[in-house]
Amino acid sequence: MTGTGFLAGASVCFNFPTGFTCTPTTFISGTQLSFSFSTFGTAAGTYPVYVVDSAPGGTSAPFNFTVTPPPDFSITSSGTTSLTVAAGQSATFTNAISVAAQDGFSAQVNLSCSLPITAKATTCAVNPNTFASGSGTATVTVTTMVRGLVPTPLWPRLHFISWPQFLPALLLMILLSALLLRLSRTRRQRFAGALPLAILVLFFTMEVIGCGGSSTPPPPPPPPTGTPAGTYTVTVTATSGTLTHTATLTLVVQ
Repeated sequence: MTGTGFLAGASVCFNFPTGFTCTPTTFISGTQLSFSFSTFGTAAGTYPVYVVDSAPGGTSAPFNFTVTPPPDFSITSSGTTSLTVAAGQSATFTNAISVAAQDGFSAQVNLSCSLPITAKATTCAVNPNTFASGSGTATVTVTTMVRGLVPTPLWPRLHFISWPQFLPALLLMILLSALLLRLSRTRRQRFAGALPLAILVLFFTMEVIGCGGSSTPPPPPPPPTGTPAGTYTVTVTATSGTLTHTATLTLVVQ
């Protein structure tokens, strides 16, 4: 610090909103002082600073000391920030996201977007998703899926056919019937040869009737597919190193 009339033991005092904060100085000469001061935790702004000399000196006239914020960037949503689409359509928020460098910021900013978990079968993308210099505008596209129903599978009604424990019995019955029919010579013998096969057919018929007449309630219908109707918040996140800021858009799906 340069000036006139400095005395050994002088201090430099900052008039912050919370009160005076004084820092001791190193006396170099009557026209020069040196001191060290940290702005950590100090809000950005312009503050009056005074040099307070030791006795019999006095206090100098104020001069301004400006504290600037650290380099950073901002992200905002503007223009068309709310769109309404039918399920199966895409919503395009053209140049709705703006990123601006502040206080000398010049690093790369990466953009991404996300949707709430309730927005099933829905995706979003940001283009471009990178600003090399920390400034620019981007477009967000949200793709929805048309709603429909999953067809009910047929296998619950026919599941008994795939039971492995019935396969050996089935093969044995068929083999036994074929053998008896081949060796039969009379009508009674042919009837006896067809009896195992008839028993097998009767068993499967009763099984089908039993499955169809069961008191067990039918399974609930499958849930619909596609994007459910509703209002969703699209969150666009901008990151650069440890800095993270977000902006939001609104999507209404009918």
